[in-house]
Amino acid sequence: MRCLIICFLIYVSLTDVTTAENSVVEFHMEKSSNRNPCTYFENERVAVGVEGLINCTWYAPNACCKRTEVTSVFSRMPPLYGASQECTNHVNYMMCYFCAPDQVYWYHKDQDRKVHVCIDFCKSVHHHCQGAMYEGTRIGDVYQNGTSFCEAQNFHVIDGKQNCFKFDPGVFDLANTISGSGLLVLVLSFITLGFQ
Repeated sequence: MRCLIICFLIYVSLTDVTTAENSVVEFHMEKSSNRNPCTYFENERVAVGVEGLINCTWYAPNACCKRTEVTSVFSRMPPLYGASQECTNHVNYMMCYFCAPDQVYWYHKDQDRKVHVCIDFCKSVHHHCQGAMYEGTRIGDVYQNGTSFCEAQNFHVIDGKQNCFKFDPGVFDLANTISGSGLLVLVLSFITLGFQ
C-alpha cells in the first residue's frame, strides 16, 4: 500500500514538472502514433514506448531502442574522469542516438551507414569535454576540434542544422526544474521500496 501511495505521488510530482516554456511534461507509456521507421536497425523496427528505459529516458515515450540495448551500450562505456555535468549530458545524449525516433532523417543504411550529426553538436561536445579524461588521456589533447571528435566516433559531420542528429538541452534542463519536494518523494520511494 505504501508503494501505491508513493508511486502515485511520484507520478503527480513528475506530471507537474514544467519546462522553460511552462508547458507540462507527462511521463507515461503510450503506443506511439508517430510510427517512424528506425533506420539504424536492420529489421522493420518502428519507434514505440519503452518502459524501464535507463540513460536515454527522454526517449521512453517514443524510442527506437530496447532497454537491453541501452544497458549493453552503457555498461561497456569507460567513465569520463573530470567531466563537467555539461560534458556528461552531451556524451550521454550522443550515445543515445540509436534510440532517437527521428533517425530516419539522419541515418540512412543505404548510404554511408553513419550517423549524420550536426556540427554544432560536435563543437559543443568538444567544448564541454576537452578537459575530461578518457582512458588516461585528455580529450582535448587527442581531438583538436568537434569535427575530429565526431569523425573519430565514425559519425558524418553535417555543416548545418537540417537532417542531422542534434543536441536537445531541454531533456537535461527538465531535471533542474523539478521541485525539491518532487525529488524528496522520488528519493523516499526508492528508500521505501528497498525496505519492502
